[in-house]
Amino acid sequence: KGLSKFDPETGTFRNYDVEDGLQSNEFLSGAAYKSRTGELMFGGPNGFNIFDPKKIKDNLSIPPVVITDFQIFNHPVSIGGDSPLQQHISFTKQLTLSYQDSVFSFEFVTLNYISPQKNQYAYKMAGVDKEWVYVDSTRRFATYTNLDAGDYVFQVKGSNNDGIWNEEGTSLKITIIPPWWETTAFRVATLLLIVLIVFGGFRLRIRTIEGQKRQLEIQVVERTKDLEIAKDKAEVANQAKSTFLANMSHELRTPLNAILGFAQLMQRSRALPQEHQDNVKIINRSGEYLLSLINNVLDMSKIEAGKITLNTQNVDLHSLLDEVHDIFYLKAETKQLQLLVERGDKVPHYISTDATKLRQVLVNLLSNALKFTQEGGVSLYVNQISTQPQPSKGEEEAKEITLHFRVEDTGAGIAEEELDKVFEAFGQTATGRASQEGTGLGLPISRKFVQLMGGDITVQSELGKGTAFEFGIRALVVSAAEIVSQSVVRQVIALEANQPRYRILIVDDNRDNRLLLIKLLNPLDFELREADNGQEAIEIWENWQPHLIWMDIRMPVMDGVQATQHIKATASGQKTVIIALTASTFYEEESGVLSAGCDDFLRKPFRDNKIFELMHKHIGVRYVYEEETDTASKEETLDSLTPEALRALPRELLTQMQQAAIDLDTDLIQSLIDQVRLQNEPLANALAQLAHNFQYDYLLKLIEQAQT
Repeated sequence: KGLSKFDPETGTFRNYDVEDGLQSNEFLSGAAYKSRTGELMFGGPNGFNIFDPKKIKDNLSIPPVVITDFQIFNHPVSIGGDSPLQQHISFTKQLTLSYQDSVFSFEFVTLNYISPQKNQYAYKMAGVDKEWVYVDSTRRFATYTNLDAGDYVFQVKGSNNDGIWNEEGTSLKITIIPPWWETTAFRVATLLLIVLIVFGGFRLRIRTIEGQKRQLEIQVVERTKDLEIAKDKAEVANQAKSTFLANMSHELRTPLNAILGFAQLMQRSRALPQEHQDNVKIINRSGEYLLSLINNVLDMSKIEAGKITLNTQNVDLHSLLDEVHDIFYLKAETKQLQLLVERGDKVPHYISTDATKLRQVLVNLLSNALKFTQEGGVSLYVNQISTQPQPSKGEEEAKEITLHFRVEDTGAGIAEEELDKVFEAFGQTATGRASQEGTGLGLPISRKFVQLMGGDITVQSELGKGTAFEFGIRALVVSAAEIVSQSVVRQVIALEANQPRYRILIVDDNRDNRLLLIKLLNPLDFELREADNGQEAIEIWENWQPHLIWMDIRMPVMDGVQATQHIKATASGQKTVIIALTASTFYEEESGVLSAGCDDFLRKPFRDNKIFELMHKHIGVRYVYEEETDTASKEETLDSLTPEALRALPRELLTQMQQAAIDLDTDLIQSLIDQVRLQNEPLANALAQLAHNFQYDYLLKLIEQAQT
């Protein structure tokens, strides 16, 4: 890094490099000589330097500092007329700006022409910046946005190439004029108008109340006679409410189920481009959410009528928890909240329970937690707390377990006097009413679902500290073989032979994000290292020279843009591939990330196939893929679905299934399929596949053929 001069009296160093006249920043070991006259000689790869150290003097000249440019919304400001500048900015001592000039910038320079690239700067807006902001010669500008109306002073100072500072610098007074609606005159006039309106309204209200009092006295006698009639009508209306809600919800569910069915069919098409698959997934998720809202109303009417039932099925519990996490990941990230989903070591992978109701309970609780939490985070903990052997229909015994779920947040909390009301239908706490969100049905429905699954739900809360909901359910442990896979994906399982062992550096201040990439890449035998800020990443890069860096953009200490610029400024850094990981709108634009020096960028949340794709694109990694599963088994299952097979079923069962298909009653259809499974399992599997794909028209056609 050049030559360094040490002063033993002051204990300080001064470094010289090629910009000070050295032949190179590198010198050969031992190539040093001191002459009799005191001159020093040093040899390097491009020649040698000879000089008398006594004659080397620092530049002690204090350089002037000048503001050279002023811009509003990144456009130069003209001089004269209605412009805030009446003379050049370098001669201006005071500026008056409108509140509409919400983004303005200054450019400044130190008038030192000896190695000007070594000049240093510091600026501060008195009233805004608490400390001086230090920058080098590549960032000779300062930008301020959305300042409140008032008086400010912009100050800037600078140093020459030898670090001699002009501490006095230069300054500019700035006055920002408030909008008319924030002026004192407007506020006084508004206050007077409000007083007049209130006084006039009060007098008018008094006269109205007196008139209403006289009218009410006349109506009391008449209303007393109507009370009995109104009571009878209220009872009839209350009985009709459940029927109306059920019918109305059904009419809404019918077209929505068709939309979801076709969306899921499109999602399963292998010919559909990835972009359209993503769009279909968004449609499907949005439709599922809308369907859950409609089902809330329908479920409430079923609960009131006592017709809600439990529909158990085998489910991958770990995947269900991951799915719930993915649903709320973006919402938590948008609100800058931590979302944690953890399961105990004893929690089984596969269980038999009503997965739909369990998912709805978790979605309701997590949605409420995120809605009323503004800082901190939301956590879901799952543990197994008991096991009890239960006799099964076969020779083996199925284990019945009790699973404990806890959803806690660091949100606004619930007052103690309102805790008993949170599970009442259409009831909301003061916090819920203030947010003006929700219907007040989620928690009552969740409690009923948990009770159906063999448990109950409780709540603990404290205002200002957060809320915790806990519930337990009973379920049976099943094996992986009893879980029907709904999708087959082509996955990377290894690296092709005869490749270098790639060095990959993962830089992210979020430990979970780093861990995700480590778990994804570690099984493929990549050589991995991690850093939690840009400064640490630079240190690892200098000593390790990775092939590729996954660089998060927003980090403490040093962000990803600064670290990338530092690395790419070197010759060896140009050979290192840097791919940005970003979810921030500040760095969202691709051009902005690439201009900082990144070779590519990837938005969070990311998919594993995109990670592998970018690594192949930039450093040539080649993979071995898992072979796709043959579809013959599905075709064999559907072959068993014939009118003859349906004709063998009891006529009453077939009639119920026909009506359920017409009504699109998915719960009843699943219950009837479970009855078919006791008689003909291949036929039940085929019917389940039709129901999963919402192919009710085809099912009705087969039933009609079986009945003829």
